[in-house]
Amino acid sequence: MVDRDRESGLDKFDPWAGDIRYPPIIPAQFVRDLMQVDGDAEHRVWRRQDDRTGKRVLWSQIWGCHRDKDDETEGERGKRLQASFAFVTEFLEMMRMDLIVEVEIQREVRRSRYEKHKEEGLGYILPDAKLFVIKSDGRICAL
Repeated sequence: MVDRDRESGLDKFDPWAGDIRYPPIIPAQFVRDLMQVDGDAEHRVWRRQDDRTGKRVLWSQIWGCHRDKDDETEGERGKRLQASFAFVTEFLEMMRMDLIVEVEIQREVRRSRYEKHKEEGLGYILPDAKLFVIKSDGRICAL
């Protein structure tokens, strides 16, 4: 992946920009060459060059949230590059590799400064993680 996250420039003064960072994440050049994919003008949707159906194999997403001046909570924002499972397994097969994936779940309680902080009995919940291996033949194994 290539992540060219830049300073937001003039957009940081635009209240409707939603704190979105541009440009989106794109596949690395060697992946584009090996898998023969082309992106649209904004690099959000990637398709195989030889596929006449126009089916997406990769898609890049960015999102943000409009914040009011008095809003002290940090809004949701993020970015990701998603791939179809068929694309991932074909890529792994061509590279003769497997992929290790870590899935971590972290829970956070967010409260407004005006909300009373009462004990809910749960306290702090530790993050939980699990490792998986995606094999080039499409099998998924938990570690």
